[in-house]
Amino acid sequence: MQRNEGFTLLEVTVMVAVIGVLIGLFASSAGDLLHESRVIRTRADVERIAGAIAEFYTDNGFFPRTEDVRAGRPGSGTIGALISDAPLAESTEASTWWVESRLDLLAAHLTTNEHGYRGRDPLLSTGWSGPYLPEGVQADAWGHAYMVNVFYLDTRNIVQEIDGTLLGAVFVISAGPNGVIETPFYQPRDNAALYGDDIGFRLQ
Repeated sequence: MQRNEGFTLLEVTVMVAVIGVLIGLFASSAGDLLHESRVIRTRADVERIAGAIAEFYTDNGFFPRTEDVRAGRPGSGTIGALISDAPLAESTEASTWWVESRLDLLAAHLTTNEHGYRGRDPLLSTGWSGPYLPEGVQADAWGHAYMVNVFYLDTRNIVQEIDGTLLGAVFVISAGPNGVIETPFYQPRDNAALYGDDIGFRLQ
């Protein structure tokens, strides 16, 4: 008696189940790889921004902390945070100053010298000699702005003032996958950390 070469209902059901499991495993692995690649890219960007600010300081002898420049140096219009040119992330009650303080664009200081810092003096080897930051560093991997709480940048290597006032830690930060900045705007330098799924690099 000749065997029917077709598949039985049971065999088809098993095949469909196996294919479903394989597709599920593949989709999960692909999702994990995509998430990891976004995290890696964002970490590289925050380190690049931190390096650009450090290079700016090396060349100029001061940090980009004001929205105005007088005689080629910082003016009096202190800013709270420098941001990349992308939509702001959401914030929590503890992190609201990341988006509600006075803001200015990173590119204006580190890419285009829009504010008019004194240019490079070849004899003294000092002055603005950017761009320090490529124009492509705008949004993190989830479409939100990078932020730096430059308000607390300080040329002194200390954690507190003589009167005991604790200086704030400085982070280059991305709100991470959930799009919410959870790291407080102010944290004392001697006890500062990233919160939630924020991705960042500590400058001071």
